[in-house]
Amino acid sequence: MAKFVNGHRPSAPRISDDRWESLKGILLEKSQIMTFGELEIYMGREYNFFAKKRQLGHRIRGVWGFRKYKQGSSRRPPGDPVSRNQSPPPPAAVRERLVRDVPKTKLPPMLATPALAALPGSSSSQPDSEDVKTRYLCLADILVAFRDSHHAFDINVALWKASPSSSHTLACIGTAQHETQLIMDTREMARRDAEPFLMDGRSPSWATTFMDLLNAHTYVWGTGKENGLGQIARIFSDIIGDGVVDGREQDCLVELAPRGPHLDVPAYTLLRAALEWYNSESQDDRIDAPSVLGQFIAQHLSARRGPEQMEAGSNHDINCLPLCLEWCRVILGSNPDILPEIRGTDGDIVTETFAVLCLLWRPLLGNGPPSYRAVAHRNTTASLNWASTAEQQLGIRPTQLLCTVVCMIMAAAIQQQNVHARQSLPERALAGANALSALGLEALLHRFLNQTCADNWRLKLQTDAERGFPIWRYSVDAQNMEPFRRFAAESLGIYDFPTLENGSCVLDELALAGPEFSEDGF
Repeated sequence: MAKFVNGHRPSAPRISDDRWESLKGILLEKSQIMTFGELEIYMGREYNFFAKKRQLGHRIRGVWGFRKYKQGSSRRPPGDPVSRNQSPPPPAAVRERLVRDVPKTKLPPMLATPALAALPGSSSSQPDSEDVKTRYLCLADILVAFRDSHHAFDINVALWKASPSSSHTLACIGTAQHETQLIMDTREMARRDAEPFLMDGRSPSWATTFMDLLNAHTYVWGTGKENGLGQIARIFSDIIGDGVVDGREQDCLVELAPRGPHLDVPAYTLLRAALEWYNSESQDDRIDAPSVLGQFIAQHLSARRGPEQMEAGSNHDINCLPLCLEWCRVILGSNPDILPEIRGTDGDIVTETFAVLCLLWRPLLGNGPPSYRAVAHRNTTASLNWASTAEQQLGIRPTQLLCTVVCMIMAAAIQQQNVHARQSLPERALAGANALSALGLEALLHRFLNQTCADNWRLKLQTDAERGFPIWRYSVDAQNMEPFRRFAAESLGIYDFPTLENGSCVLDELALAGPEFSEDGF
């Protein structure tokens, strides 16, 4: 056997130290969530960096001194929980992600699709009662936060079919592999939402544009990549034009009639996804995505502000976000006990976030059925007014807003230098909430939108990578997820919700955080 020299096989290409150092941050970041084999494939595909896994192991472990220990290992060095280097830990947004080239035939499915035709709730409720529907709608919202978007979408489709006239905000778009019917359901739900704007032909509006973008994202016939991307290009040619602002050329977003919310978060998410996909495939004709998204926000907010508010830069028309954060601070400040069944795993940011979410979700529900109108008027130690205005202001339901804010809190908590690992989970979460409360409203809104796109409402799409979607693939341990799913269902009086089979559930999602966008959340 040939002798190894400097950690390289004789056939391995020599890579300069400068090249290694230029990619050090990325390599250390990805090595904590990937095997060296996976890292080899990822770096070759994304950065044209063709190091063998043995080279990666030698450089990361031997030269840079990086070690990856299991949670709770006595060998883990003190200080930085990620490595012995003094560099800050990578964004928590990538901690649980796994980007793999796994054949579709080997992807474990999300099993046990619930039989939702009758929407079984408490034994005393009628299947079509508003109470039972509200319970399931609330369950669907929190399942998205628990990474179970598949079942959340099943619930939304069943509820929509039971009452097609009701409006369902498509904050979560879920399709399973080869389940064309779900794609058709998604399109039909969007068409029904846009119907009031289609009575006199296709009047330009965000309702119709949202529907068109959704159709492009769920395109399944023929060469999906070409046709889906072609649809997006045609949409952008209608709504984005050239203009001159302050003496320089700029991509200008046409001002369209809004769908309703003060700031349409689902439409923002879908537009951002479309911009990300378009720019990833159109290197010679890229759109200034941050500028277009900034115009989207400004247009929505200016539609409900007077000249004086615009001059002052006031965002008081979306006060549900800071009010929700303040409500969380009050609850966490009482240092409440976390039930053993949802305590989470110490040091695991994902399950700890789930635990904090359950802790805050229960006061939101109260003791009775989770009617949002009842919740909004219930007196607590902090105002719950944000629950009654979330949908009007942001186009999302109260549970969806709470899920995003909790993710923001936990992402901020791990960045606080004064938080000790021995503190209770509510105390650590409170430190994150306090850090967020120090932000101005503009910065808080920016972080909220990044978190929305980076975590809770990443669009779940078909996993065929050949269609050209930039895809994150990540793995969730069903055993870790199941206690939280069960707690949520039983808190709502739903005792027959199907469980997940043991094993690892591999989920795909559209990667919305490209090079143009920073990730403030996890």
